[in-house]
Amino acid sequence: MPEKNTKRLNWEKYTWIDFERICFEYAKEKYNSTIYKVKITQAQKDGGRDIVISDTQNNRTAWGECKHHKRNIDLSDIGKNVVLAITNEIQKIIFFSVSEITVNTKHEILKAAMIHNFDVLFLDGAALDYEISGNKNILNKYFSESFELYNSNTSTLTASICIDESKCANSNAFKEGSSYYKLENGLDFYFHIFLKNYYLKYISNICISLPETSEYHLYKNVIKTERLEPFCDAVFSVHGILLNTEKVVQLSKIDITYTIDNTIKKITYIPGEIYGGNIWKIPICGTKNIKFLSSVKDIQYRVLNGDIQIFYLEGASGSGKTRMLEEIRSLMVQQGFSCIHIDSVCYKSHIFMRELLRQLLCLPRLNYENMFTDKDLENLLLKYGITFSNISLIHKFLWGKKKVEFTLINDLIYQCIDKRPVKLPLFIEIDNIQSLDNEIQQFLIYLCTELSAKRSPVCFAFALNTTLLKSENKSPLIRYLKTMGIHKENVFIHPFLMDALERDDKKKMIKNILKLSPSYSREINEIADKAGALPLDILLFCKMLYNSQCFVLKNNKYEIAKPEDFSRQLKEFPESFVSIVEIRLSTIKKKYSSLNSITKLFQLILFFDNRLPSDIARAFNIQPQMISNLKRDLLISETVDTDITFFHDNYYRYFSQKGIIYKFNERDLEKLLKYSISYEASFGASMKINHAKCLYFLNKKEDFYEYAENLLCELSATFSYNEIISLAEFYIPRAQKYEFRNKCLTFELEKALAQLEIDSFVKGIQELKKIKKKLDKTLYDYDIEIVSRFYHQYINSYTHAGKYLNAISVLDEFSQLEGISLKYKFILEDRYCLCYFSLGDFEKATLHIKNAIKIARKIKDDFWISTAYSDFAFNYFTNTRNISKIRYYFGKAKKYYSQDKDKTSYRIIEIHIQTALRELLNNNYNAANDNIKMAIDYATTRNYTYLLIPANNVKAIISMKLENISDAIKILYKCRFDSEVFGSTKLVITILNSLGVAYCANGDLKKGSNYFAQAEEMLCKYSTPENCSTRFAPLIANYLQVLKQTRFSAFEQKIAYYHSARLNQIYMPAQSEITCANINLEDYFPLTHHGYALMY
Repeated sequence: MPEKNTKRLNWEKYTWIDFERICFEYAKEKYNSTIYKVKITQAQKDGGRDIVISDTQNNRTAWGECKHHKRNIDLSDIGKNVVLAITNEIQKIIFFSVSEITVNTKHEILKAAMIHNFDVLFLDGAALDYEISGNKNILNKYFSESFELYNSNTSTLTASICIDESKCANSNAFKEGSSYYKLENGLDFYFHIFLKNYYLKYISNICISLPETSEYHLYKNVIKTERLEPFCDAVFSVHGILLNTEKVVQLSKIDITYTIDNTIKKITYIPGEIYGGNIWKIPICGTKNIKFLSSVKDIQYRVLNGDIQIFYLEGASGSGKTRMLEEIRSLMVQQGFSCIHIDSVCYKSHIFMRELLRQLLCLPRLNYENMFTDKDLENLLLKYGITFSNISLIHKFLWGKKKVEFTLINDLIYQCIDKRPVKLPLFIEIDNIQSLDNEIQQFLIYLCTELSAKRSPVCFAFALNTTLLKSENKSPLIRYLKTMGIHKENVFIHPFLMDALERDDKKKMIKNILKLSPSYSREINEIADKAGALPLDILLFCKMLYNSQCFVLKNNKYEIAKPEDFSRQLKEFPESFVSIVEIRLSTIKKKYSSLNSITKLFQLILFFDNRLPSDIARAFNIQPQMISNLKRDLLISETVDTDITFFHDNYYRYFSQKGIIYKFNERDLEKLLKYSISYEASFGASMKINHAKCLYFLNKKEDFYEYAENLLCELSATFSYNEIISLAEFYIPRAQKYEFRNKCLTFELEKALAQLEIDSFVKGIQELKKIKKKLDKTLYDYDIEIVSRFYHQYINSYTHAGKYLNAISVLDEFSQLEGISLKYKFILEDRYCLCYFSLGDFEKATLHIKNAIKIARKIKDDFWISTAYSDFAFNYFTNTRNISKIRYYFGKAKKYYSQDKDKTSYRIIEIHIQTALRELLNNNYNAANDNIKMAIDYATTRNYTYLLIPANNVKAIISMKLENISDAIKILYKCRFDSEVFGSTKLVITILNSLGVAYCANGDLKKGSNYFAQAEEMLCKYSTPENCSTRFAPLIANYLQVLKQTRFSAFEQKIAYYHSARLNQIYMPAQSEITCANINLEDYFPLTHHGYALMY
């Protein structure tokens, strides 16, 4: 059995080519039977294997991979071999390595091997020497100077046990013999038991006995496995929890028995001691929190019966959401759930999807740069019966830089859930959902809906940090969770607000953290008065007290050093988070001499978005002891992936605002410049922004400006709004010279548009107004095309918000500019048309759209001609009942549209919807249905929710016309929910109006009237009478029709409120209740049903 202190063979005298040759000769001698064929591959491009061992009798293949490095080997070096073994259905991999392979890497690979059914053998470091020393010929040929190490009998079973706080075995060393393990992050720990079978025959009846005591609990006490294949490794992990924190706890011996050649053998292992006396992580506090946790068992029962369930946690930063997720996850693991955890702060956009796919397919953590080919991915999916029509596309999305619509992979992810390698109920936990972009949020809504419909044993847990939420209206997943959570029919979403602790709960938490006896009740009360009400605030305040030397340890209990001075000392301590952090940092500066290293560590964590890879920390000479010290001081922590993060997001924000991130020296910046490229695949666009910043601080200004400008185009094309804002905020202050004015204006505009998308209309308009103010002063300093684009977007921001009068004011200014291109002249006229027909001015709208058509014909652009004719049709649709003209202009729009020349992904959807309306107005319901089905298919595939909802509204109207009212209502209920989730008031109002018509047509006037009233109430909040009276005239008319029958006085008030030509045309001749009663809306609107008006 190899020992750590055994003299090593001298591998340094050989090159990597020599090393491969030695390993090949060793393999030939080891597998010297006639049934084996052993060959060595070419030195380069070996496809992930250096040696191939074929068992011709049993039709099995093993690959050997050789690594000749001085440094330890990790997943980035050999992870791809695992993927290749899975996709090529290889039965065994042997890793030969001169240096040791890290414990974490072995654990990851062995877990993957167990799930994907292949064998692994690690011959690394001393284990390699042990094997080579057992081969007389090779030892004599290559290491004759060490022949005294020859051991003729190397056949044995060895066991090594790693005690770790991570379920992924992150310890740097095995804890052997009388070792002592000090818990740092919590009371949970794991035994990771590594077995190595050196026999060339299988071992059977393996039984690992792990007794527990009253001082610690193990979730498994016996592990049994039928066999361990010849010459391979295995790992078994057991989760435990320390119960006694008052003293150092002796761990019970572990017995391993097995059978070889009909002989039972036994290994006894003494794991050592464990201590958790300095843990600052305590059981979750709060009466409401504990009550909520008690409901988990019932929710688990529902999931096991095939009903999807969702935990939805929300609360301010520091309220304990992440801690609650940990508790829920622990309960899920105990009930046999397979768990997936993703922090959305760390994994964004396509990287989120890639991480979800990785965990679903049970792959080890990999460095993804150039890791998978599309063929690898296809083979991996096919192995588990997962089919996808365009593997190349999905590969470009997951491992490349191509933006694709998420609906294209929705089915793929669903299949991965349904056919994943581990057949256990699934728990998917997603923290910080406020950091998810809209497309990921919509994907998750789709996934929850699909799983609910297909009865899958899946449980989700979503956590929202309300402190960091920019706009609920821009977050469809949050609206979905809240909307569904309050619906009466909801039985699967369980919302819970993580709130401030009640006073008694605060006191209990303080007592547990500081381990104070009840005799200090007065002091505990005083601390409760001073500390905050959120768990994080209380924890950090107590840590500050602890570091201030206020307490002394006596008999494993803390006592207040000077009770008579305590109250005075307490008053001197600050209460705000920032002040507490600054005092704690001051204490740490005095405590440790390595202040520069601490500062550099914090800078690196910020650079890598609060997810610093441990190998980067090592590359910058950050010492493990310093990391351990800062973990104890609750400043940083380590993730399951061995990444280093701040202890809490609040620290991350605090240091970010301090602006210390780029205070690196030139040498460090050059290193980070390279890392920003190599880690781009793992971190995404944020690394590209870091790359730009490094260029700037390295004084490579020309490279910076060129790179940043190209990056902005890339980010805009992929709708990376947060990253656009981040890049713009860095670029704009550094591009204030006159020569950069046009580029700077572009950055300012993209930033404003991004804020419109992810923040709010108010914030976006504020930014646009700032640009407008700047242009008012120096308009002709800027390129007219960029200025025109600004005006186009400024106008659109008002029209999208239904503020048509504001838009016309901006259009009037735009029209006065000199040198506008024909393209923007067309846009100018078309937008005038939209605004005027929305305001009821049919004549002006007609004049402008005719001008737009002339311009489009002049530039010979059929796309713009088609677009103009669509708006011409909507002018008639909104302001008249001239069905023949509406149909005529929709027909012209279709005639000039060419799908082959369409560079957009939305126009084809618009054309199908408009064609459906055209056929609907001609009572051709089958043709209308065919077109609306095409529109819905395209909108679904391309993830255009804002077009999917109107398309489904038209589908519901077709159902009404066919008198399938119940089908129409079912469609509209779904549309209403989708429009609420999408956050479009305009769409919600439209759908509520359609629901009102459907119920009135079905004879339920009370319910229909209620929907009209709801829609009208929303309209009053959404817009002003002058802006909405024409565009929403069908709804207003429906509501007035109801009022005239029930409350004529209210009817008269509303007529006066909504003063528009469209409504005056209908109602002004009616001077009494008698004449109002004779009004039929079918005489005034093009699209009606049973006397009520419908909107598109």
